[in-house]
Amino acid sequence: MEDPRSTHSRFLLTLLLRIVIVLALLPSQLACRTETVTVPAADEEVAIATESPDVTLAGTLSLPAGNEPHPAVLLLTGSGGHTRDQVISGTPMFKVIGDYLVDRGLAVLRVDDRGTGDSSGPSVRESTMDDRAADARAAFRYLLERPEIDATRVGLLGHSEGAMTGPRLAVEEPRVSFLVLLAPPSVPGAEIWVRQQGDMLRREGEMPEQQIAAIESALTDMVVHIGQEGNTDDGFYRYGRAACLAWGDPPREVTPEFVSEAFGDLRQPWYRQFFSSDPQEALRELDRPVLALFGGADQQVIVDQNVAALEAGLRAAGNESFTVTVLPDEDHFFLGAPGLAPNEHVHGQMLVSQSMLQAVASWIELRTDG
Repeated sequence: MEDPRSTHSRFLLTLLLRIVIVLALLPSQLACRTETVTVPAADEEVAIATESPDVTLAGTLSLPAGNEPHPAVLLLTGSGGHTRDQVISGTPMFKVIGDYLVDRGLAVLRVDDRGTGDSSGPSVRESTMDDRAADARAAFRYLLERPEIDATRVGLLGHSEGAMTGPRLAVEEPRVSFLVLLAPPSVPGAEIWVRQQGDMLRREGEMPEQQIAAIESALTDMVVHIGQEGNTDDGFYRYGRAACLAWGDPPREVTPEFVSEAFGDLRQPWYRQFFSSDPQEALRELDRPVLALFGGADQQVIVDQNVAALEAGLRAAGNESFTVTVLPDEDHFFLGAPGLAPNEHVHGQMLVSQSMLQAVASWIELRTDG
């Protein structure tokens, strides 16, 4: 019989990878993704001071050719700790997006996450979502101060966790002109994460639905406890043990050390805040133009869990200027390649969705012309 610790270790590895909310294309479109993007007219390496004396953000400000001042976009990365290019499966997703927008007359600022690349400070996992929002605010205000930038036409483009950070920043910063949200989580973080784990088990097809539902219920109790201010060791062990037993681990094996090995990393500051986060708090106050794009094959920010919630939040805000589009067969990262199914990645071969790029660029152009 297979060692339950080995089984659970593989479960933990897969589980932790799935949290990167950080966190695919129509086959007929894949062949179209060879469009040549003009090299930006000017790339400048920048250093941005933040509210923390220990954190300085390093980034690239790309300026297009043509008359100044330019409209601009700040790109906000997903979870997990990314450089300014947000490289996914060997593809520099954010550099591709940035170059595409610069080629269409927009200035673009991309930054390394704190503690990543050339940015200083503690790692993202040692920080919180609040810290990342503060860093985004510093980068946005830096853009406003640049003489090459039209401060009345500066927006945000966020992916995954970045699509949670964007609305938070816009609610507190009225100078945000517009938002583009790629794969935006729109329900509480605990719900997002638990659904990811349950759907992963369903795709594997090795467990009955009744057991998967029991695992989801136990995991919900555990991560809700982790996200609470009163998170305790005893509570973590109790709820974590229940999750292990629902999973099928032998009771005699489920010691506090076993639970800690399986789930201990989820008690880091970033995870704790993610589990207690609710994107609706910002969405219900968001009154700026919004474009939200979801991937129909996204296995991390799942369409049937998030699209209606995002629309409901924006309607509750009285927002009458938002567009929500689901791109069929796109995955969480809007990446694909000829011959690959949605969510199937081959390192170094993935191409950024032309459909996504065109939708983003055309929508922004309508809001920044003139």
